[in-house]
Amino acid sequence: MGTLVCRIELDKEAGITVTVDNADDKITQTLVFDGQSITMTCKGDSETSTIVQKPESIAVKCKTFTLDTEDTITVT
Repeated sequence: MGTLVCRIELDKEAGITVTVDNADDKITQTLVFDGQSITMTCKGDSETSTIVQKPESIAVKCKTFTLDTEDTITVT
């Protein structure tokens, strides 16, 4: 992995955006806090995964979702 380009943007209307660009692997990671939700995005050359958290929900969008536990998972 080469050098990463990291940015933090602060905006009183748009919120906070944190971006990490990995040009060698063609991956961009973005975290956005907009005052209403938190959005985490990982974008590669051909695929993108996104997690959006709001006070009432969490939405995950991805090609493959893996959940691994050593003990118990409870879903209601």
